[in-house]
Formats: sequence, structure tokens, C-alpha cells
Amino acid sequence: MEYTVKLENQKKIILFPDERFIGLQEVLNTISLYSITLDDILEKIDLVDSGIEEQAEIGTERAIFVIKKTGVEIYDLFEGLVDDSDVFPSINISITDLKKVIKDYINFEV
Repeated sequence: MEYTVKLENQKKIILFPDERFIGLQEVLNTISLYSITLDDILEKIDLVDSGIEEQAEIGTERAIFVIKKTGVEIYDLFEGLVDDSDVFPSINISITDLKKVIKDYINFEV
């Protein structure tokens, strides 16, 4: 999975060239607007990855992360409510890949 973390207009952003990841990109770039943090997502991942929980869910007003040992499904909560052209595509990503993306984003030096 390719992505770039960079500084744009004094703000850290992540960009995915693959448009399937636009929902994840949007969540990461706007996380400060929501009542969850990237650390909250990592904690949920760790609960499942360690076997403490079989499944965990966490999300924003726009997207939900369904975390299982087999991977993470990220889907748009507006799916079925608005025109499909306005909905982020659902994706499945491995726990390892999602943790790496989030940690790279967190650890990017501004």
C-alpha cells in the first residue's frame, strides 16, 4: 500500500494514490474534528490483535472501523443513505498495514 505523509499549509496530511483509500485518508486527515483519536483506534486494534476481544468497532460520524483478527473493514456510514458517488468505498486492510499507516502518520515530524 502506497501513501505519503507530508506537511501542507502548516498541517500534517496523508495522501493515498489509490482512490479506494479515500475514506481512510479522510478519517486520518480530519481526526481532530472527532471525539476519537488515532491512539483510540490503535487501542482497539491491540485488543483484537492480542485476543482480548474477538471484534471491536470504532468510528467517526462518517466512517466505522470493524476490527477482527482477519483484518479491518472500513466503511462509510452514509452508504445506502446518499448517492453512491458521494460515498467512500468500503475497504479491507490488514491489522498490520493499518497499524503501520497510523503509526507513520503519528510519528511524522512536522
